[in-house]
Amino acid sequence: MKAEIREHQGALRLFVNGEIMAPDAYFTYFMEHSRYSDFAEAGYKLYSLPMFFSSKTMNENSQAPCFGKPLFDTDEPDWEEFDRLFHEVLEACPDAVIFPRMNLSPSEAWERANPDELCDWGAVELHRPCFSSDKWLGEMMKNYALAIEHVEASDYADHVVGYMFAAGNTEEWFSHDNKGSIGKRSREKFAERCQKQGIAATEENYYAFLSDIVAERICALARFTKEKAGAEKLVGTFYGYTFETPWRESCHHSLDKVIECEEIDFLCSPVSYASDRALGRDHACMLPCDSLRAHGKLYFSENDTRTHLTRIPFPELPYFQNPVFKPKRYDDAIEMLKLHYCRSLIHGYAHWWFDMWGGCYNDPVYMGEMREFLEISKAAVNKPMGSVSEIAVFIDEKAYKYRKDNHAGMSLAYHFRDVLGKIGTPYDVYLASDYELVKEKYKAVILIEIYPTELLDSIEKDAQRCGVGCYKVNMENLSETTTEVFRKLCREYGVHLYVESDAVVFANESYIFVHCEGTRLPKVNIPGGRDVKSLFESDATKPMHTKYISGLFELV
Repeated sequence: MKAEIREHQGALRLFVNGEIMAPDAYFTYFMEHSRYSDFAEAGYKLYSLPMFFSSKTMNENSQAPCFGKPLFDTDEPDWEEFDRLFHEVLEACPDAVIFPRMNLSPSEAWERANPDELCDWGAVELHRPCFSSDKWLGEMMKNYALAIEHVEASDYADHVVGYMFAAGNTEEWFSHDNKGSIGKRSREKFAERCQKQGIAATEENYYAFLSDIVAERICALARFTKEKAGAEKLVGTFYGYTFETPWRESCHHSLDKVIECEEIDFLCSPVSYASDRALGRDHACMLPCDSLRAHGKLYFSENDTRTHLTRIPFPELPYFQNPVFKPKRYDDAIEMLKLHYCRSLIHGYAHWWFDMWGGCYNDPVYMGEMREFLEISKAAVNKPMGSVSEIAVFIDEKAYKYRKDNHAGMSLAYHFRDVLGKIGTPYDVYLASDYELVKEKYKAVILIEIYPTELLDSIEKDAQRCGVGCYKVNMENLSETTTEVFRKLCREYGVHLYVESDAVVFANESYIFVHCEGTRLPKVNIPGGRDVKSLFESDATKPMHTKYISGLFELV
C-alpha cells in the first residue's frame, strides 16, 4: 500500500494507491464497545487502533489503565489480541485503511531494572522513563521494530497505511513527572549540550532543552519507522500543543524542529479543552495548524466529542469529573459534532471521531450526522479548499521558557482564543518563525506576546513598514482587547467581516460555517455577492432544546 500527503485544491489530502481519500476516520479505546460496523455502514474507510506495549498507566494524572492486552509485559510478545483487533476492523469493513496507534511505553520490569533512566522529581510513582535516556529510546525502538515487522508480515499488511507512535503521559509526549521529564539523564545531557554549543546553563535554557529533546526523539522515531516500514507508509504522532499547554514543562515548544523533519507526515492533537468546551465559542486547534500546512504536514484532529451517551468507565477516578468528560445534552451534542466537523472540513485537515470509551455515537441521529458529514467530505475533496483568511495570528513558542509556573502570562494564548474565535471572520495561525514564509497573504496580523521576544518585535516592525494592520496582545492590554477591537482593525485594513457581531466563522474557497448563541443565525455577508446553498437545512431555525445554532453553506 502506497500512501502520501499531497496538496490538492488548496488543502493537504491523503492519497492511498494514487486515490484521494475522505479525511474522516474512527477510533476507540474500548474495543468491546466499538461501533466499527456502524461506521462502516455509514461509509467510513479510515480507522485507527490502539496498541499498548506495557500495562503501565497511560496517564499518571488520571491513573486510567492501558486498554487491551499489552504486548511486551512478558518475555515473548503475545500477538493474538494484536492480530484480532485488525481482523475485527476488517470484518466490519473489508476494504478498511488502518493506521495503528502504538503506545511505546516500556514494561514495569524494565523500569524497575533501570532506575537511572527514569525521572527523579517528586512522588515515587511519577518516576517513569526520562525522555533524555538513550537506553529508554533503544528499548522503545527494539520493541517497535518487532511490532512493525509483525504487521508488515501479516495477512492484513496491505490495509496498513502507516503508523502513529505515542509515548509519555496521555500518549502525547507529556512528561510523566509533569515537570518536563527531569532526571539524571536530562541533567547530564543538558550539561553536555551547554558545553558543546557554548550556551549558558540557565533555567530558561534547561526548559528549552527539555522541549528540544522530545522533538529530537520524535524525529528519530519517525526516521526509524520509515526505515522499518518503508518510505511509502505514513508516520505521525501527537505534538506541538503551542496554545493548549502554556507552561514550559510541557515539552511541546519545539514544534519548529518537528515540522522540519522530512519523515513526519502528520501531527495530531485533540480538540481544545478550553472553557470546558462550552458552545457558542470556537473549539480551536491546540496546534498552529497553518504552520503544519505551510510545511506540507497534515494535521489530524482528534475529535473526542462526547455525547449524552458517553459513559465514563472510571467513576472512582476524580480526574474524570471534569466537565469536559461529562455527557452533553442531546441537542447540544449535535451542535458540538457539527462545530468540530466543520472546523476540520473548512480548515482542510483530517480528523478521527474518538469514541473514547465506546458507544458515544450509538444513536440513529448521531450516526445520521456521521453519514452526512462523510458525504460532505467526499464531495469536498475535489472542490477548491484554499484559505480565504485575511488575518494571520503569530505566536513565538520559544517565549514560554521565560515564564515560570503560575505566571498569568503563560495562559494568555490559551484563554485568548475565546476572543479570536468570535470576531466574525476566519483567521490562520502560525508559529512566528514562519512569518517570512506567509506574510504576503494577509491584510492584518495579530501577535500573541507571551513574553517579549526579538522575533515578535521584528514582525511588528515589518508589518508596520508594509502597511499591514498589526495588533500585539499581551498581559498589559488583554483586558481591553475585545472582539469589537478586532472588528475595528478589520474595517480599518479592509478585512472582510462575514458577521458584524460575535460569532464563530470558518470560511474557505467553497464553504462558510457560522456558529453562535441565539435562535437565528446572524446576517452573513457573502463575499462577491455569490449565492450559497445551506447544507444543514435543519438549522434554519433554533433546535428545540439548545440555545445554540450552526449553519454550513456551500458557495455556488
